[in-house]
Amino acid sequence: MTVTAFVVAEEPERNGPGRRLKPLAETVTMEHREWLVLLRVAFLASGLTYKDLCGKAFTSPTQLSRLLNGTEGYPGLERTLDLRNALQQTIDTLAELDPSPVPNAVGITLHRPTENPRPASIQNLPAPEWFRKVWEAGAVAAKRPEHWINDHIAEVDRKEALAAARRAEAERGRRIGDIGKSAFCILIAALVSASLFLMFGLSTPEAKDQGGINNRMCQSSQCGDTDPGATADSGLAVTGPEYGQTTHHYLTFAKPGKSELPQATLWVPFLDMQIFYADGSFTGQYAQAYRPLYVTCRKGSRLVIANSGGMTIPLRTGAPERPGDTVDECTPKRG
Repeated sequence: MTVTAFVVAEEPERNGPGRRLKPLAETVTMEHREWLVLLRVAFLASGLTYKDLCGKAFTSPTQLSRLLNGTEGYPGLERTLDLRNALQQTIDTLAELDPSPVPNAVGITLHRPTENPRPASIQNLPAPEWFRKVWEAGAVAAKRPEHWINDHIAEVDRKEALAAARRAEAERGRRIGDIGKSAFCILIAALVSASLFLMFGLSTPEAKDQGGINNRMCQSSQCGDTDPGATADSGLAVTGPEYGQTTHHYLTFAKPGKSELPQATLWVPFLDMQIFYADGSFTGQYAQAYRPLYVTCRKGSRLVIANSGGMTIPLRTGAPERPGDTVDECTPKRG
């Protein structure tokens, strides 16, 4: 295995608070020293104490001291990477505080003391993949068993895979949340559009004159509200096809007068229904689906429309607007 060396000529002195690092133990091999010296340099330049760093590196001050001084033997890969990542976070923070550091000849970056008295920072540490390689070489040099090395590598891989899965799950949750928000907004927009169409598109159809009948336009359920005295003389109105409807022409009829209203039933067609003259011939016009109209009585399979001069619609598809209402058979007029 080929490992690129990262040589550091010397370690800077600590000028701030906290315990100083001890000289490396004589038992530390060159392979161990290769990555350990980098962490010691980063620790000294960071200005952190053992107490400051132990929480970030998931360890205790005593264990951190032993790791950095090489007195605990050869440490595990997970602890090594935790310390590396904690120090790299400190380097990133210092870089944000002072974006123009001054590098020296041994890879250490010191701030000018006269310009910025903060603790020194260093260049970025090598990537975690580099530390994994040199850690493995150090473990071999320290005569660690192969199964011990493989177990530590496998544990790190397992935790990294678990962390990656959690990040992916969080990202999927965020995307699903965004989709849900978009769908909700689309639904609200559709409901608002439908409400506006029902409010303005169906409530104010344009009056027309057709078939030589001079009449006014109204909804069959509202005519009496604007003209309480409306009678059969009010006639009927013809409307053309509306937005979103078929090419049918629709008829609407005035609401019965107060004297006739108790004998009339408000009827709701479920489909566009043909309207027939009193003699049974088709008028060419329709009663619009779901637009209520008043009927007075029933002639066999047809209903007589109020204020229509005897016009009828089929009985087969529709129902009273109020459950329980019935339409009686028409009574023949006595001559």
